[in-house]
Amino acid sequence: MLAAMKAKLEAGELTAFGQDDPPFGPWHAIPAPAWRKLRITNVRKGEASVGANIVHDIHILPPDAEEITRTGVPGCPTKGRDIIAYEFQRRAEAGEIEDSLAAEARALQAWYRETYPRRDCPTTTTIVNNLRDAWRAVRLRTA
Repeated sequence: MLAAMKAKLEAGELTAFGQDDPPFGPWHAIPAPAWRKLRITNVRKGEASVGANIVHDIHILPPDAEEITRTGVPGCPTKGRDIIAYEFQRRAEAGEIEDSLAAEARALQAWYRETYPRRDCPTTTTIVNNLRDAWRAVRLRTA
């Protein structure tokens, strides 16, 4: 699975961002050709290296990442409303949504915490409120 993901990064099918000096260093896009030399050293922490240079806190986004780089809402810019909405759409298209909105919110919250452990996570109530209409529309289509 790791090799498949790295192949997609090398081909430019996925976009990755990382930091050289976390937590305050600037974020930068990691160009696709760089993945030919980068070695993933810690998947859980999102770290890769080439020689002594380490890229930290790597986040991998889909090819249309510019549409979802906004991660939150005014007043809560670090909370991932847009990222969670994108993951919900992916799950809905794959037929992976839960039977209830509350269960789906819990699953999305768990996914977000696992995927973005250093970011603030919205509460399940916030996720429910943000996804209620989309979840109902998906349930109507699949019922």
